[in-house]
Parts: sequence; C-alpha cells; structure tokens
Amino acid sequence: MNIYKAGVSRVKEVCESTFEIEFDLSPDLIEFKAGQYVWVQIPKEIDDPKGNIRAFSIVSTPDEKNIRIVFRKGTSNYKKHLLTLRPDEKVLIFGPFGFLNIPAQSDIPVVFIVGGVGIAPFMSMVNHATQINSKQQVRLIYANSRKESAPYLEQLQDLKSRNSSFDYVNIFGKVSWQDIEKVSRKLRTPSFYVLGPETMVKSVAAHLFKHGVANHRLVFEEYSCSKESLKKTGALKIVNDQVFKLAVQSAFNHIVITDLDGTILYANSAASHMTGFSTLEMI
Repeated sequence: MNIYKAGVSRVKEVCESTFEIEFDLSPDLIEFKAGQYVWVQIPKEIDDPKGNIRAFSIVSTPDEKNIRIVFRKGTSNYKKHLLTLRPDEKVLIFGPFGFLNIPAQSDIPVVFIVGGVGIAPFMSMVNHATQINSKQQVRLIYANSRKESAPYLEQLQDLKSRNSSFDYVNIFGKVSWQDIEKVSRKLRTPSFYVLGPETMVKSVAAHLFKHGVANHRLVFEEYSCSKESLKKTGALKIVNDQVFKLAVQSAFNHIVITDLDGTILYANSAASHMTGFSTLEMI
C-alpha cells in the first residue's frame, strides 16, 4: 500500500454545500485507474466519532498531476477540518484502492445510475474514456433531489458535446423503472452500475431484480447496511437481502465483517485481492 503526503491546493464549491478538494502530492506522483478511491487521513486528533480518516472516490483522471475528491459538507468535524486546512498542512493519502471500471470489452454498453456525489468515480471513468476516444456506449441516469444540489451538471454537458458515445438524463427525485427502461432499451444487453446513497441503491436494485436483469450485468458500489435495515419481512426483506449479498460480493471496495471479538466472519473478493489471502485463509 502506498502512502503520500499531500497539501490542499484548491477548494471549490461545485454546487450547494458540495465541495471539491484538489490535493498536491508533489514531488510524488500517484498512479491510479479511473474509478478507484483513496483514504484521506488528517494526521491529528479531531473531535469526530468516526475518527480522522475517510474514503473518497477520485474525481480526476489518471493523467492529471493532482487528485481531486468531492463530498457534501455535512456536519462532521472531519469535513470541517478538511475544508479549513492551510496549504502547508499535510494530509496522508493511502491508496489507490478498488476495482470499479468500465468493462474492457468496448462492445458492452454501460448504463450508470448515480445519485449525488456518487458521480465522482463516473466523472473519472467517462472523462478518461473521452480522452482516449473510446467508442463504448455509455449512458447515465443522474439522480438528485434538486438541481441546486447536483454536482458537475455543466461538466456533463461538456462531456456529451465531446463524446458522441455518451448521453445522460437528469432525474430530480426518485429513479423509476420507466426511467431505466427508457435509457437502456436501445442498448443490447447493457451492464448496469449503481452508485450512490444506500436508499437509492436499494430502490434501483429492486427495479433491476424485479425486471430480471442478470446478476453478472450488475455492479454495485459499497454501501453501509445496518442491522435494522435487514429486519424486514416479506418480499421487501428478500429484495434487500439479495441487494446486500450482491452489493457486498461485487463491491469494488474491500469488505471484511467481524464479530465483537474481531474474528473475521466474512471477506469479499476485493479483500482477498488486496491482502493476497484467500477467503478461507482469512476466516
């Protein structure tokens, strides 16, 4: 695992209460693939119950010198500290991690269904695809509660003008099956990538499962799932269990589940890939 020291070179509010931070790693250069993520640690104690480190998808493309991340401001002390760091104050960046990427086979069309700042890895991947003149058909359903809280709307329009294989629609509210079907019906057996908040991921996944989309055509970003969210009954519980199982198995982030004593109960394939240990060796 690589560790870098970086300073904040730029802070930009990209939409309402949503900020993009650019980190300068010079003299080092970080090598990553479009779609990957890093952990960012503030190297001092802060009064935050979740600690002084968070994971962020990379917005920038692999050819850029610096790396950029994006996040909602929220109320956490971690993010408040991150937004007020001076240029001479360094953070530690760990990574890159993750295996989220557009299918290598350029004849496989892709439909991204993205909510909010889940747009971050998509921006990296599609900007990179545009730079290398990829002809892969890519569609985006971009869901936000309001236009004012939607990051990168102007950049998406610019991407569409530069990449004839890319198109997108904005949804302000919940994504329906009609939205998904309208965007994907002219594509031949597309893969679906669902990135965003847990509630959105579950809702979209329920539509995809209900309409018979095969598991191998689905990719979910990692999301948290509390015990309470699994205490459902009837059909909704079945759907949520399927979503949780598939999301954990196919997540590009490494996921390890332990009991209260720290004994590993489960590790997904990404954890095996990152550590070099098989699942059986870890459990």
